[in-house]
Amino acid sequence: NVGGGKKETGLSDGALLWMIEQAKAAGLVFKEKMVRQIKPDPLDFAHTFSGVYKMLRTQPRNIPLIDQSNKETIHESAIERQQNPPIYLNSYRKTYMLKPGDEMTCTIYAKDHWNETGIYLEKDAHYKFSAKGQWTDGDIKCGPGGTGDGKFHFGEVALMIGSTLGKLENLLEKNADIFGTKRIENYPWMSLIGIIANCSNPGLDGTPDQHQHFLIGDNCELKSISRPGYLYCFANDSWKFYWNNQGSVTLNISRIA
Repeated sequence: NVGGGKKETGLSDGALLWMIEQAKAAGLVFKEKMVRQIKPDPLDFAHTFSGVYKMLRTQPRNIPLIDQSNKETIHESAIERQQNPPIYLNSYRKTYMLKPGDEMTCTIYAKDHWNETGIYLEKDAHYKFSAKGQWTDGDIKCGPGGTGDGKFHFGEVALMIGSTLGKLENLLEKNADIFGTKRIENYPWMSLIGIIANCSNPGLDGTPDQHQHFLIGDNCELKSISRPGYLYCFANDSWKFYWNNQGSVTLNISRIA
């Protein structure tokens, strides 16, 4: 939010000062008295998904590995915020990298559009996933494999309508999003989905590229990681209907090689 109308500018001032330094190196001249008024603060408030932006569909940013070992890519202020997060935050960008033989368990909530695991998946690595537990979509109960227990639930009528609309969605552009359809149309309703935040830059028209996604379900193995990135998970529901989801599943991730 560089130059925006927010009261707290500590984070954006950091970006603004960095841009000024880059411009200076290219020969642009600034009034130093003005520059000295810029006060970066890596612990300041982040304006994330406030106001009308809460209503829009989002996706995590593709960010590099935030770790001391990656100082050539990550600005020192990001490392400082991670190691000493603001008092109003429990944590900031916790990062976990699994070595072969390591494993980790985390909880994935049905009501969250994006469950941030903090696990950084590496290119060409081999991971194994397994999940157990139960969550609900309205009155429909299911596990991480998704709906389809053979029993009729009244709420499944809405899912059937959504699936029909989803077939139409597949005929449209890849970024089309028809109200009431699944987020990932090819996977079952309420199945556990993994997303690797590794997309490319937006297109010339500003349309965002899509992250790599895969079906975890009850279990899966992943070997084909095109680019590294942080792992996010969610229940495969319609974007606007997470409000009636409840419960969680437990996800175990282990690295094979």
